[in-house]
Amino acid sequence: MRKASFPPIVILLDFLFIFLFVITQKESKTVDIHIPEDKLFHTAEIFHPNSEKSTKHENSFLLDCGNQLECKNAKSKYDGEVFIYIPPSLFKKISEMTFFAFESDSAKCGKLSIYISAEGELDIPKIFDQNKCLNKIPNLRQLYEQDS
Repeated sequence: MRKASFPPIVILLDFLFIFLFVITQKESKTVDIHIPEDKLFHTAEIFHPNSEKSTKHENSFLLDCGNQLECKNAKSKYDGEVFIYIPPSLFKKISEMTFFAFESDSAKCGKLSIYISAEGELDIPKIFDQNKCLNKIPNLRQLYEQDS
């Protein structure tokens, strides 16, 4: 009976493929957006896909509804997917910070955690405390603290 054997080059290429796959997975950039646990901020709206407001929210940003009381009530009321509508002004600030974090030569963050305060604004101190890579970008903290 003949045994199956693989040439060493095939085994080497398999290991190389696995190594490169693991490396690319570790370097993928992710953004986590954290909203207040106890209550939604005042500019947020609960939205469900069958809503009559769907045309208004066509070009906006929606987050999955979390464990807030408003979300739990809406999920039971609409019996399905429920989202949190993020206003365009807040989404613009999140986008800018994400751009700086991932595209700046001095930072190159791999993962970014964005925190939204109860007032519906970026929680700048918490964002910079949790994302040390942002502190490497010159004057970024001052820029965001001026806007607050």
